[in-house]
Amino acid sequence: MNRSRVRTRPRGPRIPGPRSRPHTLARFALDPARCVLELTRDHGDVVDLGFGSYVLISRPEHVAHVLQTNETKYWRGARAHRRSGGLFGDGLAYADGEPWQRQRRRLVPSFTPKAVAHYVGAMTEVVLAELDSWRGAAREAKPIDLRSGTAALAQNTIAAALFQSEIRDQGADVARALAGLARFVGRAMRAPVFVPPWVPTPGNLRFRRAVGTLDAMMIGLIEEARESGPESGGLLAKLVHAPDPETGELMSDRQLRDELVTLFVAGHESTSNALAWCFALLSSHPDVRERLEKEVEAVIGDRLPTHHDLDSLRYTEAVIREVLRLYPPSWMMIREPRVDDHIGGYRIPAGTSLLISPFATHRRPEHWPDPERFDPDRFAESEIRGRHRYAWYPFGGGPRVCLGLAFAMTELKLTLALVTARCRLHRPPGLPLRPDPRLTLEPAGDLRMRVEWRHD
Repeated sequence: MNRSRVRTRPRGPRIPGPRSRPHTLARFALDPARCVLELTRDHGDVVDLGFGSYVLISRPEHVAHVLQTNETKYWRGARAHRRSGGLFGDGLAYADGEPWQRQRRRLVPSFTPKAVAHYVGAMTEVVLAELDSWRGAAREAKPIDLRSGTAALAQNTIAAALFQSEIRDQGADVARALAGLARFVGRAMRAPVFVPPWVPTPGNLRFRRAVGTLDAMMIGLIEEARESGPESGGLLAKLVHAPDPETGELMSDRQLRDELVTLFVAGHESTSNALAWCFALLSSHPDVRERLEKEVEAVIGDRLPTHHDLDSLRYTEAVIREVLRLYPPSWMMIREPRVDDHIGGYRIPAGTSLLISPFATHRRPEHWPDPERFDPDRFAESEIRGRHRYAWYPFGGGPRVCLGLAFAMTELKLTLALVTARCRLHRPPGLPLRPDPRLTLEPAGDLRMRVEWRHD
């Protein structure tokens, strides 16, 4: 009996995209952030990259379709999980279905705005401790390395919230491990050919050592938390002793490890780089910095801020939102449709790697005129009204919106206010500032900055 050939090509109109696959692949590998901007500009709202079943979208309506309206039809996908080397295990980043819902139920109560308010005191102590070293650098007229400074701030802040400690005795080792993990995952996500972590290449061996360093710290902290009561420490102590609201089950050590690594790595990387972008941009925009200083002075004066003050720092928040527009730490998201779907009139077959790029969406001129210009006034209340909900989504959206949104915004506003009240950071003029997409979107180049102490 004759059998007809199975049709494997998608029905309907062909998704537009570049003709030269090798050229596009090379561009994407070298500078993926710039590449997605050029692909969107040249080929429209839905772009077939021409290799590896990758399709790029950036139109807010299409993003809402995937992240919000049809969220149950999509998942994070095995490809992204594999390329992260399994670093996050079955944590919230890659969990799916009922396991994801169960873990989300456990974690949500600890990350509401009300719960995050309890961390403000610990956050303040961390920032003031780091500022002591910056003040010393100002007195000695020595520049600081902004990259390591914001990394220390973010690392110690998330540690203070999770573990009620600054992990000072392990700080240097953990910082090196986190930097190594970011490099590995960033390269793996954009590499034309992926080499699995079990292959003993030099890069993979460094990755495995970094994971081992992080795991050893997490396992030790979990053991300490199990021996103590739920009120003895930070978020970890609560999670160790918190039963699932529906089943009554406690989390296993492996579940705790996966969630801690997800929270620690994602929380550290995203906040560290957002702060670095903040201070670098403020250095080259003294008019914005002056307005920021005036607001902080009017709201806080010479006292330490409380969580109640943060709601009054409207321009401070606008600065942060504009920084996150230009340089969203999670610059690219990946989703895979479980079943065939249609976006913008094009068929998206099940299993396609759908690339969703906040970096590109945040630069669409129909929503952001003169998109490369740094202008916090874009986030004045009068400007926000009428703008599409998914014209700005640095924390994702829909049911899987970033769990740490309230924590991150609180940390960023508090840190920016405390630093602004005490000093100015100056970056030498003329140095280029460009993004370096790794695990998150980092500022590339020389980030040494001179500290000018404002009040002695």
